[in-house]
Amino acid sequence: MLQTLPAPPPETVGILIADDEPGILLLLRSGLGKKGFKVWTASTGQEAVDLFRIHADTIDLVLFDVQMPGLDGPQTFLALQALRPGLLCCFMSGELGSYTEEDLLT
Repeated sequence: MLQTLPAPPPETVGILIADDEPGILLLLRSGLGKKGFKVWTASTGQEAVDLFRIHADTIDLVLFDVQMPGLDGPQTFLALQALRPGLLCCFMSGELGSYTEEDLLT
């Protein structure tokens, strides 16, 4: 019989959000914060890397916009994976640019 573990309380889960759209950052920070999650936001990939270095021990998940100037979402994810292999992430975007869905799943 498959047994599922109880989910951790939201206040113990840290989420880093990287998106170059201020409205998206505000919406996600507000919504997730109201649900009790710890939330950090970054408007660039480099800012996300810098925040992760400071708060790595409390960040459990990263939400990335795919298309950002400078380090885009996939490039930022690779930089964070170098700091913590196995880090969980989710890409979010209205436009994938040159990436395919398969690119983002590998």
